[in-house]
Amino acid sequence: MIQNVDPTSAADACEIPSDPDHAELVYSDDTIRRILRGARTVAMVGASPNWNRPSYFVMKYLQTKGYRVIPVNPVAAGQTILGEAVVPDLASITVPVDVVDVFRRPDALPGIVVALAFVTVSLR
Repeated sequence: MIQNVDPTSAADACEIPSDPDHAELVYSDDTIRRILRGARTVAMVGASPNWNRPSYFVMKYLQTKGYRVIPVNPVAAGQTILGEAVVPDLASITVPVDVVDVFRRPDALPGIVVALAFVTVSLR
């Protein structure tokens, strides 16, 4: 279950570059800290059971910092990664999620964002 988050609170604290070729949101360190302090559960889209992938390291790190990380990966669905059951998609998550961390190629992002509505998205 994806919780609705006020999109204006994060959007007000970010900088939007004027160059349309590099139109990405740049969040301040303070904004990122505030988001993470209030978060307890992270959905990790693109989580990998392969120990040498970046998503595996990030998931392990977040767990050591006290976050529950729910791995989302349709290929690995039904397996476990670092003690957490892998779900095939965001719609299959049955607990409230505070942050969605995406480890996918940029061209996969539009489909993921459609599934999100208003949540905090962290791109890697």
